[in-house]
Amino acid sequence: MTGSGPAGGAGPARAERRSALFIGHGGPRNAIVDNPVSRAWTELGRALRPLRREGVLVLGSGKIVHNLALRDWEDAAGARPAPWARGFDAWVADRVRAGDHAALAGSEAHLLRPLAAPAREHFLPLLPILGLREEGEAVACLCERIVMGSLSMRSLLVG
Repeated sequence: MTGSGPAGGAGPARAERRSALFIGHGGPRNAIVDNPVSRAWTELGRALRPLRREGVLVLGSGKIVHNLALRDWEDAAGARPAPWARGFDAWVADRVRAGDHAALAGSEAHLLRPLAAPAREHFLPLLPILGLREEGEAVACLCERIVMGSLSMRSLLVG
């Protein structure tokens, strides 16, 4: 990248500006948080596909496993994830790889969900991000760590 400084001289490089949309805790998703049907979140992602095709970066944030009440302050490095946290996070990863959005949208039925994601606002941002995925498109896990026993750092990259 190049830039131009005063009087036409060389200056510092300028970053290219790109449009972005954030879906997550404290993001625009709050406008529909009261929707009782989780499948609507996946549909939101599908509705956003045209933005992605236009080069808009879509970010989702939450934490798939997020139970602050059961966190272990002594395990900030993630050496001792709780078995239930590891189990639910692994189930989510398996469903993501399988493209099983219906199971994820219906995760309230999963035995570990009340422990792993007691508050919906941390889990729901996953669904529209997966809804962005085109048929046959890859999803990669960028981080698979669980810290403080009960906080999943799992990050996904679609495409």
